[in-house]
Amino acid sequence: MPQFSVPQQLHVSRLAALLTELAARQRINWPCWLAIGLGTGILFYFAAPTEPSLQFAVGLTAVCGMLVLLALGWQPFRPALWPCLILLVVATGFAAASLRTTSMTPHFLDRTLYAAPLFGRVVQVEPLPAGARLTLAPVWLERRATGETASGLKLQVTVLTGTDELQPGDWVRLRADLHSPSGPAAPGAFDFRRQAFFSGIDGMGFSYTARKTAAPSDMSAVQQTNWISGWADRLRQRIGQRIAQILPDESGALAIALVVGNQTALRKADMSAMRDSGLSHLLSISGLHISLAAGLVFFCSRFLLALIPWLALRIAAKKWAAVFGLLGATFYAVLAGAAEPSLSGSVVPTQRSLFMVLIAFTAIILDRSPISLRLVAWSAVILLLWQPESLIGPSFQMSFAAVFALIACFEALRPSLTALRQYLSAQPVDIAGRFLGYGGYMLFWLFSLMLSSVIASLATAPFGLYHFDRLQIYGIAANMLAVPLTGFWLMPAAVVALLLMPLGLDAPFWQLLGWGCEAVLWIGRGVQHWHHAVIAVPAMPSWGLLAASAGLIWICLGQGWHRAIGLAGVAAMALSIATMITPDVLLSESGRLIALRDPQSQLTVNSNRIEKRVRDTWLRRQAQAKSGTFGQLDGQAAWLSCSYEDDCLVDVNGRKVRFDLGRIPGDIPCQGVDLIIVPQRRIACDQAAGANTPLVIDQRNIAQTGAVALYISGASIRMETAAKAVGQRPWSAFDRNGQGNDND
Repeated sequence: MPQFSVPQQLHVSRLAALLTELAARQRINWPCWLAIGLGTGILFYFAAPTEPSLQFAVGLTAVCGMLVLLALGWQPFRPALWPCLILLVVATGFAAASLRTTSMTPHFLDRTLYAAPLFGRVVQVEPLPAGARLTLAPVWLERRATGETASGLKLQVTVLTGTDELQPGDWVRLRADLHSPSGPAAPGAFDFRRQAFFSGIDGMGFSYTARKTAAPSDMSAVQQTNWISGWADRLRQRIGQRIAQILPDESGALAIALVVGNQTALRKADMSAMRDSGLSHLLSISGLHISLAAGLVFFCSRFLLALIPWLALRIAAKKWAAVFGLLGATFYAVLAGAAEPSLSGSVVPTQRSLFMVLIAFTAIILDRSPISLRLVAWSAVILLLWQPESLIGPSFQMSFAAVFALIACFEALRPSLTALRQYLSAQPVDIAGRFLGYGGYMLFWLFSLMLSSVIASLATAPFGLYHFDRLQIYGIAANMLAVPLTGFWLMPAAVVALLLMPLGLDAPFWQLLGWGCEAVLWIGRGVQHWHHAVIAVPAMPSWGLLAASAGLIWICLGQGWHRAIGLAGVAAMALSIATMITPDVLLSESGRLIALRDPQSQLTVNSNRIEKRVRDTWLRRQAQAKSGTFGQLDGQAAWLSCSYEDDCLVDVNGRKVRFDLGRIPGDIPCQGVDLIIVPQRRIACDQAAGANTPLVIDQRNIAQTGAVALYISGASIRMETAAKAVGQRPWSAFDRNGQGNDND
């Protein structure tokens, strides 16, 4: 209608002007918003319930690109330029994730195999407290039951003996119990199978011993590994063996983790101490390690170049030192395994740090500022386009959150920090004044370190709560002691030892590194035993983490008092934890482990001897330290009665639940119960029960559902399944018809 055309144009013009003003204010942060847009598209991809086709993803990106070109070339469409640009960036992230998934070729084992004969090539040897974990690729697997032979697999096998002399590139024969990677332990829990899919792992296994053998005669049929990765793996193993030879105790295991990024040799107690004290970030080769190594090479190179006057007067010593620092950082990152995806995702901080160091040294060579939010943003863009799946892992989220918050906060506080440093160091020019000035510098350095620990701890807390369901209270104190020790003792000793290793003069410096590692472990163990060192919290829903992430982004990129709006995201995160409803019944993917929530809201399991990883995940998500068993409670709790350990009748919120986890055939009465769980066999309830036919979970549908969570009330029984949470994706192991249901 003509009478509304002018107001409509005014509204469109005002909206376009508002978007243009917001874009102008954020001009300096455009690379950050580019990374955020890519990450949003990747999240949309992984949140999809079914696998989107690559053609759809590419077509969507092409359409968004055409809209951007239309907005640039046609004046009436110009107000839609910024929305179209945003859609193009989001669609690009979606397409990148789809392309990454399409490029993977999974060969997951279709069933569990026992004592299966293997013949394969060793790709990586990771020492364990007992034995080693071998990564084998390619693998020839003979299936004795059918006579079939599978080849081209990539397996990870834990071997107890016979691995001391193995090197990457050797061929081995062994017999192993094999299974495909497990799915989520509960609906919404971490999907280890998805992680294995993007790491190229087709199966996991266990073997007592491995025997080295000759390479196959027809080497042309063997898929060769990347020569850079093979060389780095062999060098990494030699360094690890050298460290273990000089430092055979737990300090050596920590030294191996610090130098080559291999954490498998650490004992469980030491891993727990480092995690509970907030020092677990020291175990992965991250920004601290890469920057220290690159900085040592940079400053030493510049110092040595300055010692040669003829050379120092004719070349740009700072830029050449940056080149040497760049090469040193690349070498250290490749040595730490950054060239290949990791099943644990621990190489993501290494990759992020390497990209940041490369961009920083490139900025020095080009006479630009090496430290800014753009530095973090471009490294995130590179990593998101290269490995989009890293976005949903804890390593990416915590690593980038810490660095992002540190740079943003120190840039905002730069005037105040500069004034404080000048005040503390402004002393008379005499001997006493110099001592006071040095003391002022020391106080400023301690204050900066404490501030950095506070900022990093606060920035990573939401992600630690989501992925690990725990909050380290004294991480700031532990880091104030351990980080300077790492920077001024451990890393210099490690760099000098690596440089002297070819000459055979490295032993004293490895011993020096071992003493420093003992000090770090002493700090971790001490802080771990402080009162309330760790607070366990119930599992956080995904929307709580999204709200906290949005709040953190706005706090870092906002301006003025508008930053405070980001605190609403933190409040939403706290609300999501407080309102989270815990399940009443949990059933594992195998059907062998079941947990019930008792009247005191504590989980009780049928056994503490089986499926330890699943049980620990359930307890951690429940914020519970340990659990009792039905056998301990039978006869003592009115809500539970068992004929034997795995056959019980339970009263849950007024509804009768019977479960039998055994395989012994026999009839199960269907009358008088509302839910029957018999995952190891099949049953059928006839119509004798009439309208009160119970909901049955048996062997037929457990393969379709995976892990199950049941929410029971007086009015309904609601079932959530891992199959529904994962969706119909290439890494899903469930039947395509596996869905949750309700029984009202």
